[in-house]
Amino acid sequence: MEVDAMTRGIAAGQEEAFGLFLARYGWSLLRQATGHTRGDLHVAEDLVQDALVRMVRKTKVCLTENELLNWVSAVLRSVAVDHARKTASQARRIAEMPVVAIEYADTQPDDWLETGIGRLSEDERHLIYLRYQHGLTVGEIAAKLGIGQEATESRLVRTRKRLRDILRDLDTP
Repeated sequence: MEVDAMTRGIAAGQEEAFGLFLARYGWSLLRQATGHTRGDLHVAEDLVQDALVRMVRKTKVCLTENELLNWVSAVLRSVAVDHARKTASQARRIAEMPVVAIEYADTQPDDWLETGIGRLSEDERHLIYLRYQHGLTVGEIAAKLGIGQEATESRLVRTRKRLRDILRDLDTP
């Protein structure tokens, strides 16, 4: 298929023409995009995808292969610049975010948490330690305690809520 017929086919939405374009130029586009991303293949794949979407939406009928490659390269370059600007903008916004320090009254965070856990019942403390200190799953805790998984999950939900309430009370003077 000639270049002009292929680009007309892409403009008309013909999958065969688009498939032919990908077979001929897909790897070349990926190599070019990889250069724009300094070797990040995953970002390069995203750039090629975005460039192909733009290309299909605004297909230019090209008469020569050179004209087609120049146009597709320009579309890919535009997508890469847009991505770089967006990434830089996000990085600036993150850098400008204020850092919020959390201050605890007269205790260290571990002391505060230990105080809260200490106010739980022995069964509640046991559940918390099994789940978070020992890293057991709900199923493993259920087997260890000889109760069902749903009952274990319900107890954990209630215990976490109670601990949150206790910690909240410790926070308020």
